[in-house]
Amino acid sequence: GEDIVSSEPVKPQSDVGDLAVGSYAGSGAGPNDQVKVPSTVGRLFFTTPSGGSGSCSASTVAGGDGTKIITAGHCVHPGGDDNASWNGNFVFIPSYYKGSAPQGAWYGNRVAAFVGWKRDKNFRYDQAIVSLERKDGRTITQAVGANGLVGGNSANVSGNRIWGYPSASPFDGSLPYYCDGTAVDNGGSDSVMRCGMNEGASGGPWIKDRVNENLGYTWTVTSRCVG
Repeated sequence: GEDIVSSEPVKPQSDVGDLAVGSYAGSGAGPNDQVKVPSTVGRLFFTTPSGGSGSCSASTVAGGDGTKIITAGHCVHPGGDDNASWNGNFVFIPSYYKGSAPQGAWYGNRVAAFVGWKRDKNFRYDQAIVSLERKDGRTITQAVGANGLVGGNSANVSGNRIWGYPSASPFDGSLPYYCDGTAVDNGGSDSVMRCGMNEGASGGPWIKDRVNENLGYTWTVTSRCVG
């Protein structure tokens, strides 16, 4: 299909400096496989209705009032039951690195997910948007920039970069990882790409047509990791 551009990338209002360094999560990576993490990507913390805590990955998306991040639907709601309780107390930390918050912590105040996820647990709709409160008078987009958002594209995408914070062994969620490669159609509603990340990487952006190392176009997010 043809790309439908919902929004264009937005640069941060001020220099974000040298932030976290991410490592390649694919196979055959060498010692020089590290790149700067985009200021738009971070770790998303939350609490579950049962009182537990969890984390996913998320990234800023341009458009609207500039307060939005995108993550996976299952990071905000269990899916498959319209009446199930939502996760809460969302905190987004852009460029999270070994416990540090170089761009501060940003608190969620609203969340939205597709009915197809909430009611039917249809993985095609495993995406969600979290709105963040302003911080020091600025929106998250003004502070760290935001990726553009595209839809309607083919499931076959070359030059794809995936970011995430995998947290299951051998990872611990403290460091960002990325994979580069070509995503391929997995039968109509899904796209797959080989990548060594696991749980915790959910919600991380799949970015194409990168404008620079900090910005590009998000076309989907990590839903689940398959063997």
